Amino acid sequence: MRKQEIEDKLREELTNIVKAYPFLTYRFEFCEKRNKFLVSVSSNRYIGSDEDIWDVFLDSEQRFEDEFGMDAPLFTSDEHLFKLSSNAVVIKPSPLVKEH
Repeated sequence: MRKQEIEDKLREELTNIVKAYPFLTYRFEFCEKRNKFLVSVSSNRYIGSDEDIWDVFLDSEQRFEDEFGMDAPLFTSDEHLFKLSSNAVVIKPSPLVKEH
């Protein structure tokens, strides 16, 4: 498994998504038991079924599957399929800097 490569790609990809959609927060960590990264996304607002963000989610997951095959991370929303520990990496929007 290319653990560091997958982690680097997760950080890059998820950071870019959060920059484009600042209402999202991602958490991820490596699970030794499953020998995979686990990724959970949450939103601070309701995401309707017709929103473009669903295409972003699916495209992102597909890119990981295409590149890493069986080593690709497992994705869920709001930790529905698995729970992450308090040690999970959090990728969320940067706080706004107030201008004077």
